[in-house]
Amino acid sequence: MDAPTITLSGFPVVLRQAPPLAGLALGRSREDFDASPPALVLALGAAALWVCWPPDKAWPARIPPRPWGVKEPIEHMGHAIFDSLGATIPAVPLMQACFAAWAWATSTTLGEAEVAAVQDFFEPPPGG
Repeated sequence: MDAPTITLSGFPVVLRQAPPLAGLALGRSREDFDASPPALVLALGAAALWVCWPPDKAWPARIPPRPWGVKEPIEHMGHAIFDSLGATIPAVPLMQACFAAWAWATSTTLGEAEVAAVQDFFEPPPGG
């Protein structure tokens, strides 16, 4: 899959690969993703847009978001990003950009099998 090109403020931007921890935080199983309410899906997409946005390109909103911290649920940051961008960007192109960014961010990180293997590795032993 090639990196998507996003145009939100009149200038095309090719997204970068998601940082590994952010990509893992954005990851959801297909069942979880399909069962998620639309607001959560859009919040995850907006967070993906931010973590994949190249640092050398201007952010399409007046004030760029703060960096994501690993202890913060990434969808909380995504919610604020979506609302900020939604103040000046029409809904349809913004939603399309969010979906493209989420698909890109999760395709360039570990897959479900790798995540499951890591989760199994960190499971405490029975009775331990």
